[in-house]
Amino acid sequence: MSINLQERNQTILFINRRGYSTFVSCRSCGYVAKCSDCDITLTYHYYNNTLNCHYCGKDYNIPNVCPKCGSKYIKYFGAGTEKIENEILKYFPDARVLRMDMDTTKIKAPMKKFIKPLKMVKRIY
Repeated sequence: MSINLQERNQTILFINRRGYSTFVSCRSCGYVAKCSDCDITLTYHYYNNTLNCHYCGKDYNIPNVCPKCGSKYIKYFGAGTEKIENEILKYFPDARVLRMDMDTTKIKAPMKKFIKPLKMVKRIY
């Protein structure tokens, strides 16, 4: 990425997880926050500070304490597109970063709005 930025080229990252953290868990008892309707693990979304079910779309407030054991040791695990975007901006503050996922493309928009035409594609292995 650093070389691409220096050469004014694009870098496209493909991350298959929306949100900031992919699940929230209690470090004391192992409880994992799940949707009460779908039993799907909830994803933390930084932009609206909620837990969200990616199956039914239901939002939940973030617990201050574990609902199972009462511990304050609630931790966020995993990395989604929001977290990756923040990390890239931390390491490359002058870079133009666009996140394209279901949260940013709810309104239909042509792909051209998000990605400028590629002049040259470099593969990094």
